[in-house]
This record gives sequence, structure tokens and C-alpha cells, in this order.
Amino acid sequence: MRFVRARVGGDDFLPSVTTLVSGTTLALGLTYLARPVLTRLYTPEMFGILGVFAALIAVLTTVSSGRYDDAVMLPKEDKKSREVVFLSLSILVGLSLLTIPIAIFRTPIAESLRAPELAPYLLLVPISLLCAGTIRLLEVWLTRQKRFRSIAGGRTTQSATAVPIQLAVGFRHASPWGLIGGLVLGQAAAAMMLTALSWRRISEGGLPAWKNLRAQAGRYRDFPMFSGPSALLNSMSSQLPAFLLFFFFDAAVVGHYAQAYALLAVPIGLVGTSVAQVYFEKAARCRTEGGLDALTVRVYRRLFEIGLFPMMAVVIAGPDVIEFVLGADWRTAGIYAQWLAVWLLLVFVASPMTRLFDVLEKLRANLAFNALLFAVRASVLVACGFLGRPLLAVALYGMASALMYLGLLVWLFALARVSLTPVVRLAARTLVLATLPSVALGAGVAYGLSPGLVFGLACLAGLLYGAGLLWAQGREVHA
Repeated sequence: MRFVRARVGGDDFLPSVTTLVSGTTLALGLTYLARPVLTRLYTPEMFGILGVFAALIAVLTTVSSGRYDDAVMLPKEDKKSREVVFLSLSILVGLSLLTIPIAIFRTPIAESLRAPELAPYLLLVPISLLCAGTIRLLEVWLTRQKRFRSIAGGRTTQSATAVPIQLAVGFRHASPWGLIGGLVLGQAAAAMMLTALSWRRISEGGLPAWKNLRAQAGRYRDFPMFSGPSALLNSMSSQLPAFLLFFFFDAAVVGHYAQAYALLAVPIGLVGTSVAQVYFEKAARCRTEGGLDALTVRVYRRLFEIGLFPMMAVVIAGPDVIEFVLGADWRTAGIYAQWLAVWLLLVFVASPMTRLFDVLEKLRANLAFNALLFAVRASVLVACGFLGRPLLAVALYGMASALMYLGLLVWLFALARVSLTPVVRLAARTLVLATLPSVALGAGVAYGLSPGLVFGLACLAGLLYGAGLLWAQGREVHA
């Protein structure tokens, strides 16, 4: 176990992650405190329209900077990194302008998607894309500068802006405008804040010469050529359910799926992104200084310990917990969540480590994986769509994604030259710690306790699991 406890990438790894996660926790707290109210103000159909809009922005944002934003971390000199930032920003503005036709021709586009009710909200696509792309780009720059408090502040600002607007509109006259408008205004507030915090350092020395931008574009051309299509395929495959469930079924099905996905993916995504940003910076250094294997195991261990029991609780008691939190109309979302939980646990663990593809410049291999992932997911959803089985579509999508991500995780360990023996040992030990609280929760569900009691039991079981982790770590320290 000495290998696992090795200190890697500098003593500031944990404080850096903690700073980002603390800001993330505040942002999540605002969102989650409001969610039980929002789900009682807005219908599943309204959340379904939000889900499709958010999925569209998520896909476009993935390639909004030509993926050059992923190269911001790599130059040794800040001057060259600033040139990559300006290159990325130029592409972002250009792509945002290219989406204006989506707003102009919103009605025929929405009708072609068999979603005419989506048309009015496509007006906001260019603005939302510009803001979301700016946030993504500047977070990478601030990570390079180790200004993690600024990143955390941006995330808190986004939630603190979006949530009150969504609540205010919901109480006055609930419509998708409240949900989507709050989302876009929250993005705008965060983008403006991060720009204000970053611009002075980015603009040092004035605007770079065009020839320097072209030089950086050529130096990191593999990012748009391979990382771009790879990330686009990954994002599209993750967002496919929102599009295809809407196409084959209706907005209510998308609303239940979107709510299940958000309840699980948003927290693990924000925490995972926080870890990934710090891991990216440390891994880039470890590539030359050594210690990449120990850093990778350290990250894997913490994420698996954090994510295991919450996802097990969702598998065991998802419908009851979500019915209690969101209301009786949302029990179907809890059933969907059960089928997504294992996949999203693996995403939580693997997503920071996918930065290895960038650090080691294995972009072609990443593209091949994401192409296969997209093909598998699309096949499952289309086949179940023609069968008219929404639950089967979500279930098979979750299971297929879980198998693909398990294979990806093994591959990432191989890239980092990590032996699977300590990985399996850590997983087995954590599963043992989760067994007792999981059995207790399962017994409560089997006994037929009310959703409120099941929720309370899940919280107590989580505390028991956390105490077990602390006890095991204490024994390790004194061993």
C-alpha cells in the first residue's frame, strides 16, 4: 500500500481539489435545495424541453474552441499559452456566429426534429454557446494559473444567478422560458466574472500576432483533428438519449430521463471536473518528472471511495428517494436513475483520467474509443425506439455504457502503467465497507417503508459508510 499512498505531483494536490470542490459544493447546494421546489413548479414536459436545449449546447460547447482549449495547459511558457487562449477564443467567437442560422431558422429546424415546441428557445443558442465556451476556456486557463478559487467562484455565481431566476419565473408563470432563461443568464454571469478575473493576465503584452496564432494552430493541430471529433462523438453519445427519446417518444420521457441524469451526473460531473482540472495540471508535470502511476491510483482511490455508496443507494432505493425529494410525479425518474447509476459511477472514476489521452497525446486512440461508444449507444437507443420501449432504451443504454467505461478504465490504467492488482484490492476493500449500509438500506426497501423513511435510512446508511471509510483510513495511517 505504500505505492498508493505515495505523494505525487506536489503537496498542493489535495488543497487544490478541496478549493475547487468547496466552490462546487456551494453551487450544488443552491441547485439541490431548489430542485424539490422546481420539480413542483415545472412539469416533466418543461424539463424535457430544457433537457433537449441543454444537450444541444453541451454538444456544441465540446468543440466550441476547436479543442485548442485542451492545449492551453501544455506550453511551458505562459506567453505561448496565452497565444493558444487567443486562438481558442477566436474559434469560439466564429463558431458562435455560425450558429446564428439556428436562431433564424428555428421553426423548420425544430419541426425537423419533431419538436416544434422547442423552436422559440433556439433563439438563445448563440448566446448560450458563447457563454458556455468562454467558461470552459477560461477555467482551463485559470487551472494553469492555479487560481482554483476563481474557478469555484465562477461556478457559484452561475448557480446563484440561475436558481433565483428559475424560481421567480416558476412562482409567477411556469414555462420552459424560466428554466432555459435561468440557465443562459447563469452562464452569462459566470462568463463575465471569469473574463474579468482572467483578462488582465491573458492580455499581458497585448494581442498576439496572427503568425503566432497560426504557429500554435499548427503545433497543436492534432487537437482539432483527433481530439475534436473524439470529444464531439463522446458528447453526442452522452446526449443521445435527450435527442432520441424526444424523437421516438415525448417531452415527458425526456424530462424524467433528464432529471435522473441531472441528479446523478451534475454532482459527479462538477466534482469530477474539479479533480480532472487539477489532475491534468499534475499529470502534465508528472509526464516528465515521473510519478504518473501513483498519481493516477491516488485519484482513482478517492473517487471510487466517494462515489461507490451513493450510486449503490440509487440502485437499491432510487425510486423511493427521488419520489420523496422531487414529488410523486417523478418516480419514473428514480427508475431510470437505477439503470444509469453503475455507468455514472464509472464515469465519475474514469473521467479525470481521460486527460491521459491529452497528456500522452494518444488522441487517435481516444477517437477510436469514442467512435465505438457512439455506435453502441446509438444502436441501442434506435432499436428500442422502434420497439416503443422507453424504459428498455434507458436500461440498455446504461448497461452498454457501463461495460464500455469499464473497458476504458482498464485501458487508462495501462496507459499510466498502473498494475491492476492494487486497483482491484482497493475496490474490494471499499465494497466490503459498503456492504453493511447497503444491506440495511435494501432491507428497508424490501420491508416496504414509505419514501420518506427510505430517504432517512439512506442518509443514515451513508453516514455509516463514511464512518467506515474514516475508520479504515485511520488504521492505514497507524499501520
